[in-house]
Amino acid sequence: MAELGGGGVVAPSPVRVAASFHGDRLFRLDGRAAEAWSPLSGFWRTADGWVRTHANYPHHARRLRSLLGLAAGVRPGEVRAALGRCSARELEERAAVAGAIVLAVRDEAEWRAHPQAAALADRPLVDVRRIGDAPPRPLPGGPIQADAPPVTSAPPLTDTPPLTDAPPLASAPPLASAPCPPGGPPARTLPLAGVRVLDLTRVIAGPVAGRVLAFAGADVLRIDPPHPPELPWQHLDTGQGKRSATLDLASGAGRAELHGLLARADVVLTGYRPGSLDRFGLADDDLAVRYPGLIVGRISAWDGVGPWAGRRGFDSVVQAATGIALIEGDDAEPGALPAQALDHSAGYLLAAAVLTLLRRRAAEGGTYRASVALARVAAELLAAPRTGPAPDAEPLPTVTQDGPAGRVTCAPPALDFPGAPAEYVPARPWGTDEPAWERP
Repeated sequence: MAELGGGGVVAPSPVRVAASFHGDRLFRLDGRAAEAWSPLSGFWRTADGWVRTHANYPHHARRLRSLLGLAAGVRPGEVRAALGRCSARELEERAAVAGAIVLAVRDEAEWRAHPQAAALADRPLVDVRRIGDAPPRPLPGGPIQADAPPVTSAPPLTDTPPLTDAPPLASAPPLASAPCPPGGPPARTLPLAGVRVLDLTRVIAGPVAGRVLAFAGADVLRIDPPHPPELPWQHLDTGQGKRSATLDLASGAGRAELHGLLARADVVLTGYRPGSLDRFGLADDDLAVRYPGLIVGRISAWDGVGPWAGRRGFDSVVQAATGIALIEGDDAEPGALPAQALDHSAGYLLAAAVLTLLRRRAAEGGTYRASVALARVAAELLAAPRTGPAPDAEPLPTVTQDGPAGRVTCAPPALDFPGAPAEYVPARPWGTDEPAWERP
């Protein structure tokens, strides 16, 4: 168990953790459920097996259509016919070159024999490295205390639910909680008050890490490129407590603004392919030299090692590649975990590593990098005991709040500690804030 300033123990609630992991299913905006999956995302039979595609973002959908020689507005039957003529492994390789997201569905043995699995075999679940020297930097809001040793690699996910055929979700009535005051709870009462976090992540895993830090009081500023925009529901479900701005890093002015923000940041989170942001001065070595004392948190699909180091990936396709999809499927077709468990696990692990490193930096100084990969989380999950079908699920709690984007129903915060808010500060609409820290 970790402790935050003042000796308060952080106590995750199992039912709230479960709700958080199922956030995409619980989310409602003005009563409407999220349209979580594009018609071009899913499992498709090929000439020699199955593939899983991910085309939720318009640019990935365009690349998939181009890869298959299909026009806009294509019907699922045409996609099915085109994929049915392809080899799964050959299509996987062509997609990687084209920037489309297509992964062959493998069983566990096939994945263990793959060079990428071999490259990951000895990697820690959470990889923490000191990448530079810097004097100790006390936290603005006081010490973060912990009764555990500093993280070098996270322990196995012994509390991860086994791979099972989970029953349908039941949603409990909204939690009773007082309305959140304008601007949220007083930031100075929270343990990460005054800590500045630059969130350069997208989709789920990285934004979940930033959401945890914002919930603990950090000033979290999410920065995205102007195009393509984030999926609206996805941002509202993971952007609570943050501000959201856009910067065009292809321009000199945009890069200058980004580095102005980095100069005053305590933490930067990235969730893009390893190396893809290096040209903007965001490589580990560059950050360590320019910003001593910075804590760098990185999320990736494949951990930046092995033959797939620079490839794109999402939770769903990592499940397909590593054998999870076949375990969760049936005789008719592959399946998926009942939640985006790889994403959410990775996000919480990265947030825990950042908290540990903030404490270490305050005591010892230094510049640090922590990284978590979805494929390593998958390996940990595959190594966990499997006990068969799960019992009937407890109804999952939700909270409903009126915010700048409308009335949002979502999972409640998973963490509790003395002084913790009862609910999140509602997310602001994507890209509507200035790229500046909240306080001078």
